Amino acid sequence: MKYLLLPLIFLSGIAIPLEAAINARLKDAAQSPTLSTLLSFGVGTLGAALLWLMGWLGRGQVPSATATPWWAWVGGLFGVFIVIISLTGLPKVGAAVLIAVIVFGQLLMSLAMDHFGWLGTPKTPINLWRIAGALLVFGGVLLTNKK
Repeated sequence: MKYLLLPLIFLSGIAIPLEAAINARLKDAAQSPTLSTLLSFGVGTLGAALLWLMGWLGRGQVPSATATPWWAWVGGLFGVFIVIISLTGLPKVGAAVLIAVIVFGQLLMSLAMDHFGWLGTPKTPINLWRIAGALLVFGGVLLTNKK
């Protein structure tokens, strides 16, 4: 199953810079980063609703507020932040630098989450290999920023 997921994860990586560029164009047309984010999330909500109605990935049930930690409800706010910063930053720094810096930020937070087991992630201690990987990604950030 893991090997079937890897191509989909790869495709989601391809989608990130495309989403940033598309949302930046929507921002230009809407003349507002907040409005374009709202429109983008509205279309995304319709897409998620369609998938839910079709039941392809299961229909689930709405969890009770008391059975779910408070922080489980704020993921959408992170999405809003990411979209607004991406569509604002892309025209200024370009897609490659934007994504390189995002990936570096993702990697550093992921290393910390894995090491400490934050938010229910499996604990994977940090080691020299993981630190070397992070330094290589940081080197990629520096290289993509060269004109």
